[in-house]
Amino acid sequence: MPVNTRKRTSHPPGRPASGSPTARAALAVLAIVFLAFLPTLRHEFVDWDDTDNFVRNQNYRGLGSDQIRWMFTTFHMGHFQPLTWLTLGFDYTWAQAFLGDGMDARAYHATNTLLHALNAFLFVFVARRLLALAPLTRAARPAPLVLAAAFAGLLFGVHPLRVESVAWVTERRDLLSSFFFLAAVLAYLRFAGAGRHHDRRWLALTFAAFVLGLLSKVSVVVLPIALLVLDWYPLGRMRPRTIRRAVYEKIPFLALSLIFGLVAAIGQARNHWLYPLAEHPLPARIAQSFYGLVFYIMKTIAPVGLLPIYEMRFPVNPFEPRFIAAAAVVLAAALLLVRYRRRVPSLVAAALVYAVVLAPVIGIAQNGSQIVADRYSYLACLGWAVVAAGGALALALRRPPLARPLAAAALVVVVGLSVLTWRQCLVWRSTESLWTYTAARAPGSSIARNGYGYVLLSQGRITEAIPHLRQAVAIQPSNEKAHANLWRALRRSGDEEALIAAYRESIRLRPTLSDAHFNLGNALVRRNEVDTAIRSYEEAVRLRPDVASYHGALAKAYHEIGDLAGAERENRRALELDPRLAIARVNLAITLRAAGRLPEGIAELERTLSIEPAHAEAQRWLAQFKAEAAAAPAPSAPR
Repeated sequence: MPVNTRKRTSHPPGRPASGSPTARAALAVLAIVFLAFLPTLRHEFVDWDDTDNFVRNQNYRGLGSDQIRWMFTTFHMGHFQPLTWLTLGFDYTWAQAFLGDGMDARAYHATNTLLHALNAFLFVFVARRLLALAPLTRAARPAPLVLAAAFAGLLFGVHPLRVESVAWVTERRDLLSSFFFLAAVLAYLRFAGAGRHHDRRWLALTFAAFVLGLLSKVSVVVLPIALLVLDWYPLGRMRPRTIRRAVYEKIPFLALSLIFGLVAAIGQARNHWLYPLAEHPLPARIAQSFYGLVFYIMKTIAPVGLLPIYEMRFPVNPFEPRFIAAAAVVLAAALLLVRYRRRVPSLVAAALVYAVVLAPVIGIAQNGSQIVADRYSYLACLGWAVVAAGGALALALRRPPLARPLAAAALVVVVGLSVLTWRQCLVWRSTESLWTYTAARAPGSSIARNGYGYVLLSQGRITEAIPHLRQAVAIQPSNEKAHANLWRALRRSGDEEALIAAYRESIRLRPTLSDAHFNLGNALVRRNEVDTAIRSYEEAVRLRPDVASYHGALAKAYHEIGDLAGAERENRRALELDPRLAIARVNLAITLRAAGRLPEGIAELERTLSIEPAHAEAQRWLAQFKAEAAAAPAPSAPR
């Protein structure tokens, strides 16, 4: 890496002397990153959110008015991400046209991989501008600056921590929102790095990219704070003469962050994804946050032992040694950075951006049962890549003989990371590979055990699946999917007694699990224990009064014991919740007929057939009811 400490020819700080070398380096980085993730192009959808998001979801498939309306109004699985849905609808459309199947997973994986490569491409330009602004590296000639920026792009792009975001189609939102985040930062550097001659069109472009990022994933709400950090270093705008302007420029950004933050909170609350403080108290959340801050740096330095899920067991003890140690490390690092902030401002800025970007996902607002997740590092660790590349460049500038050894070491690092990334991509090849890998490396994880048990169950290996599913329930009784899969396995095994015992054990471990009460009621009805079943149905209805099928089952049980008023009430409640629930309307008709109100019963059956003309049971009962009505004696004439 040739270096020269002579002063460069003058041009605006942070702006490359020529865009061509940087563009060529960025294209090379794009190609290398794409190749590192090549295995993902043969991957399937994995049965972990992909199933609910894409395989079972008909709403996003295409770019028609109905699909677009849904994309811009849905909080599907707790997220507001209309722009992300648009790209997925586009994938469906082009896969249908060119691959013959809109659900060909290769199309979705190709877009994910290309988006990630484009993010690495953009990041090279961002890193190039930041390095040109930093005091320790701005004396370098353009060629070493470009090489250092390319190294930063590769450190980000081929790192194994990126695999989860790229190889998991569900995380398209990470990639797309990051693209606009990087575009916004690049536009802002162009705006703020121009000295006194600010072209406000670049600020407008920054704002536009921010809006598009928010429409892709709300977590980019942190961008205004990240820009303020850049204003401090390396832009140097946090001075008495410029600080007011720098802050005022962020007010529209902050207002938009507040609006989208509220939108995100509504979506999460509506879908019941956020853990309440009663289940995950504030001290535990703070301990989790300290742990996460240390975890992502450690995995950036040593990216081994990566897992699709790092499960957190509730309740969390904030005084566990790992949490105490993490808190001590974070606090010590913070004190050192504050003390030496003038000597190492680049480290301070990287640490601030790191903490700011992680803030929405660090655990204070806990969403899901993971304590940390590889995907959360996607944007947060960008600053460390710039620091690493800038440190190598600064060392080469100070000691020119080290330039070639540093270049060789950089090459070794990039190749090593690429190999690890290739191998990590294979973990996400299919549902089977995902859960086989995770269960083998995290046998104490309830989610991993449930996933592996689900794979065995899907393959018809029921006897093998049951012990894994029982263990998943025992490890984490709150794992509702493990309970459900265990019930499925026992149903398929034909052991009715074991199934009823499992329902009762689920209720003991998780009394608020409404499906356990409902399914126990169904099993008891099959054994003609209707009175006992009614108590189970009533508890299911009490826990989840918004589920139409619970009311319908309770209505049928009431009818069995002759409580026709109760049966009518519950059937009507079921129909209030779901007017198209044909079985509830048919059962209501049968109850009305039993109560001597045959004409009303006929009317309900006719209404059923107007909604669902091919409903065979409604047709059969309607014919019978009309025959009964015809055979009934005509009322005598009044005297």
